[in-house]
Amino acid sequence: MKTVSPVFLRNVRRDFAREWVQRLYPFIFFCLPLFSFTGARPDDMGMIHATDARVSEDGQKAIIFHNRTDEILILGTDLKASKTTGVIRFIPFPAEPSVSLAPDQSFDIMNGLLITHGLEFISYSKGSPQTAPAVELRFNQKMGAHDIAVIRVNDVSGFRNWVNDFFKAKNLPIKNEYPAIESIVHDYLARGMAWFVFDFVTLSEQVKFIEPVAYRFKSPLLYYPLKTSNTVGGTGDIDLFVVTSGTLGDPFEPIPSCLGIPGLQASTSSGIETRSLLPVLPEADSFFRNQRLFLQLFQYHGDYAFNNDILADPAKSAPIAIWNWGELDELVNDYFQLYEKPYYTFEPYTTPGKYFSMQLPMGWTRSVYDLMKDHGQFEIMAHLPGTEDMNYLTVTAGYYRDPHATAAGFIFQTCNPAFKIPGEDYHVEPDMKVSGMTARVLDVKTRRAPLAGTTGPVIPALKRYVIIDAPAGLFVIEYDSPAGIAKKYMSVFNDIVKTFRISAIPDPAVKSLREVNADAYAVYEGFLRFRQEKKFEWPEYFNQVMDSRRIYGLTQLARKTSQADLLKLQKIFSADLRELFADYKLKNAKGYLIKDKILLTDLEIISEKKRKMELSGSPVSIHQISGMLFFSQPGFNKTKDKALFYVSNDGAPHTGYFVYMGKASGSWVIRDVVMWEMMVE
Repeated sequence: MKTVSPVFLRNVRRDFAREWVQRLYPFIFFCLPLFSFTGARPDDMGMIHATDARVSEDGQKAIIFHNRTDEILILGTDLKASKTTGVIRFIPFPAEPSVSLAPDQSFDIMNGLLITHGLEFISYSKGSPQTAPAVELRFNQKMGAHDIAVIRVNDVSGFRNWVNDFFKAKNLPIKNEYPAIESIVHDYLARGMAWFVFDFVTLSEQVKFIEPVAYRFKSPLLYYPLKTSNTVGGTGDIDLFVVTSGTLGDPFEPIPSCLGIPGLQASTSSGIETRSLLPVLPEADSFFRNQRLFLQLFQYHGDYAFNNDILADPAKSAPIAIWNWGELDELVNDYFQLYEKPYYTFEPYTTPGKYFSMQLPMGWTRSVYDLMKDHGQFEIMAHLPGTEDMNYLTVTAGYYRDPHATAAGFIFQTCNPAFKIPGEDYHVEPDMKVSGMTARVLDVKTRRAPLAGTTGPVIPALKRYVIIDAPAGLFVIEYDSPAGIAKKYMSVFNDIVKTFRISAIPDPAVKSLREVNADAYAVYEGFLRFRQEKKFEWPEYFNQVMDSRRIYGLTQLARKTSQADLLKLQKIFSADLRELFADYKLKNAKGYLIKDKILLTDLEIISEKKRKMELSGSPVSIHQISGMLFFSQPGFNKTKDKALFYVSNDGAPHTGYFVYMGKASGSWVIRDVVMWEMMVE
């Protein structure tokens, strides 16, 4: 886990880049009998501007959550008719959906998130033969104002009779044929989409917002049906809130045509956390499974005459946020004037202790922070003259001696702060070579705000981190600039990075220690993440273990155990542990390093040096220091779907436990736990 000085921590955040892939495909619903929507929007000629992203008052509204294998589609539509009548919404699906009512106020909550994350639309205006039944009814239930039927269509020729029978049951008029509907059904069947939902509601002359319904179904592609809207005809609005693992649409398209749909415009996007989605999607944590998420709004106004549905591949989306924030646009698109590259004379600089060297621009103010002796940290900061107070521009280079720190952990903890600044976003750039070593690159879009109780402007800012793993720590080069001048001086930062040379000697105390492998990290993460409803009773004091976020960075040796102990554990766990037990004892004949590769928020890996410092500053014994965990290496069976390890907690009292784990749907979960020792001092 990284530990850095207050200077280095002064501002930490991220996101920008301009690379994404778009996919086109089809999706939307139609209604029976026919009715139309009308509406108008002003045209803006010959200008580029940004407007806040808001949902329209009338038309189709949908919320789409997609985790790359499943989709949850929440539909809530403003409908009206020329007189009171019953209307059936007919919705095609690529797989059989499960149906439920969505939480109340879902769309109000999502609209609030648009405001919180500051999403905008960027406008570029210019003047211009079956063995199965023909139809299978799989689900029919009354839900609030909805009467919903889920059907599978196997034969279009028999579909007409089923529709008429359904209409008769709802006291609706029937027809001899439904050419528009049958044509669309035939089109979907030809593309392998045989699942449809009939949603019957009653309408009046007043615009009515129909309570939202959630549909969950299997689909590797993000899906929304549009071609069915052709049966409605007329003009209308479509608002699609999309939450998935990337940015799907380009908000800077001069002529909106996102996802292959002419006239479909994408807003800017922003990173979003699952906890923000819980009021709309209570199962957000389990549904998204720790994916990094982005929120974006797609909007359409025009004729309901579509050639395609929407079928977009989230795996091909850009794993970044695309934003429009004042002068920061100069960094993310090609439509703005580029600055002339500033010219500086550079001179060499080598740190005391010869940790690293580089070229620095002459005339920039330098500040050195040598905390190596007490805290294992060294930093030098170069400050651009004339950029003062909240408008400062700095380049900081540092070496942080910590045998457990990694670039992956640095990036994860930076991108997952306990309290995220609204509108802040992060982007991991492609790796680069620095001093002959692989460096990770992280961009942070953030803002500088005055301290609490003071006044002053909020300054949009951009940071770039270049992070290099060392055998015993990290080298980090940081660029921190106001957005308005970030591109102008980025070339200076790049020149500094190109000349950066590493010369620090690895810490001999950890050079010879081996690190636990990826299998062990997966078990630790599954254990620490385990929060599902318990299938068994926790042992006494085990809650202290599950609540701890501090882990000692060396594995402990195997507990002294006998064959009788093995038989005792097998009886408790009701499982054959011989293979696991033998591997556990073999793996824990010596200690191994644990690095900060367990990617969970607020988790800290404690080095031996830090532990000794904590002990030396306190008169209490080690067992009274609360909240630190000591893991053994896990022992596995041959198929590596079962694991056994030992964990102890140095709280009061000191307790130790054998933990038996297994794999469920590819993830490690706790099967059982037994307390093995307890010490009270």
